[in-house]
Amino acid sequence: MKSPAALFWLFLLLLVVVVYGAYKLRQYTDSHEAPPEPAPVTSGFSVGDFSLTDSSGKPFHARDMQGQVWVASFFFSDCPSLCIRTNNQIADLLKKELKDLPVTFVSVSVDPKRDTPERLAEYAGKFNGGIDPDRWVFLTDEKGSTDAIKNVCENVKLAYGHQTHSDRLVLIDPKGVVQGMYQGMVEGDVKRLVKKARELCELAAEPPASPATSSANPPAGKSS
Repeated sequence: MKSPAALFWLFLLLLVVVVYGAYKLRQYTDSHEAPPEPAPVTSGFSVGDFSLTDSSGKPFHARDMQGQVWVASFFFSDCPSLCIRTNNQIADLLKKELKDLPVTFVSVSVDPKRDTPERLAEYAGKFNGGIDPDRWVFLTDEKGSTDAIKNVCENVKLAYGHQTHSDRLVLIDPKGVVQGMYQGMVEGDVKRLVKKARELCELAAEPPASPATSSANPPAGKSS
């Protein structure tokens, strides 16, 4: 039978082995962990061009938005909650904070098979009362192509799924470059969107810089 002292030292030795083993395992795990994924790109890229159909049946081309500040959003008319709140938020912005700013909203349906232009016209009427229709455009693919909508989502680097969509409001400058993505139901994000949109509008309204004037003392001509 082992003495209490021997048992104590045996226990202590086992404890040291366990602690050391755990330490080495942690070192190994840390060295083999996958590197953290890069943060998603939310600004600084061009949306490119895309073509859809608006609620009046007219063709819409993203290239026609050149020279304007605009905001893209995504929805579908059967959405029972988020879309309604987001579109009410957009209506409030156009009636209040952005009322006097030349900002256009472009809302794209992610369910083009159901959301025909006629159905969008009826849906838009629930939100855009008192708002210039040219300032809030509702879009779908007239042929019901989900691929066309998926391409638009990819253009702004957002995921696409049938009747699922991002809640981001995508702010785009007059050159077609995304300047930020904002959550439409987060008060702080909405304030940042309004602030950035105002800055872009003010910048777009500035007259172009005049060409550099020539020096008051032109260089001497060549000697004869």
